Amino acid sequence: MESITNNPDAPPPLSEPTSVPRLSLPFHIRLPVASSVSFLTGMALGLSHGSQSAGLCFRAENAHRLPQTPTGWYLYHKSKNYHMMLGGVKEGFKMGGKVSVWVGGFFVVEEAVDRLRGGRRDFFSTIVAGLGMAGGFSLWSKWLQTHTRWRTIRT
Repeated sequence: MESITNNPDAPPPLSEPTSVPRLSLPFHIRLPVASSVSFLTGMALGLSHGSQSAGLCFRAENAHRLPQTPTGWYLYHKSKNYHMMLGGVKEGFKMGGKVSVWVGGFFVVEEAVDRLRGGRRDFFSTIVAGLGMAGGFSLWSKWLQTHTRWRTIRT
């Protein structure tokens, strides 16, 4: 009877690092695919949030002059829908770009750590990339808060 450990086709044990590409895709294909999928996800989230925010802004800006006739209400909602669509697309592109950059950065850092470790692909590279990107985002958002704080103090 043949032992499982002597089988040459068996996958490596979980404790041994592997050199198989992550997601079974080489890096030059994995990075654009991940960036594209994350851009589309960010675009959908930004579209939803941006259109809702633009609709609320339009409503607040025009609350003092609400229409009185059915034709006026039709034109009001038509104009509001155009503002919502434009606001959603703008916010969608912004959010999609942000999410795509952060996800792309994660994949680049993960691949860099893999290569620095001699091609070993295990969970350590993913942890380092995740913590590094989380730390980078934390520093970036803290800088934004400080910048906003100083801008508020000046005005």
